[in-house]
Amino acid sequence: MSRETLKERLEDSFCRWDKELLSGGSDPYYTDGQNMNLLRNHIISAKYDMKEAGEFPEIYHRKTPEKLPEHFMVQAEKIYWAAVGIFRQCRDDVDYQYLCGLELSPKMDNGLEIRNALRNVRELEDAIRNQDFVIMRRHREIPDFKKYRQIIESSPEKIEPKMEQMSLFTMADRERR
Repeated sequence: MSRETLKERLEDSFCRWDKELLSGGSDPYYTDGQNMNLLRNHIISAKYDMKEAGEFPEIYHRKTPEKLPEHFMVQAEKIYWAAVGIFRQCRDDVDYQYLCGLELSPKMDNGLEIRNALRNVRELEDAIRNQDFVIMRRHREIPDFKKYRQIIESSPEKIEPKMEQMSLFTMADRERR
């Protein structure tokens, strides 16, 4: 490999490392720590190749980053509070609550899309509870529950409310109505 190519490779690896350290990654499956350790390995490899070639440009002397814990996340607190905000908006949405109370048929058109949106909210809640920042980072948008409700309401298929276990409290509440 030519000297310029080795230098460019090392500069690119350091640039990507710096960017990841500053703003975090967006990988939907791996933590920032895992990705940054991979970038660290690229830096080590590029430096090794430069040493083998006997070429030592200025970038070669930049300190190699330390290995990070695998679970490290750059903006963990920001990711957490964004996820909490999204979850609260979903939970408080009347259309979301309406959809949660229905028994959706697997055969229904758009049923899979609607069930996936509901499942994503449950997944986000679990991620918040378990401090899983990678999953929290995946859920950055609020599903359009109003659209899904309109699909349900305009569906020719009869959709039943979910059957729930009756309790004395449920019965008393229904009698008051």
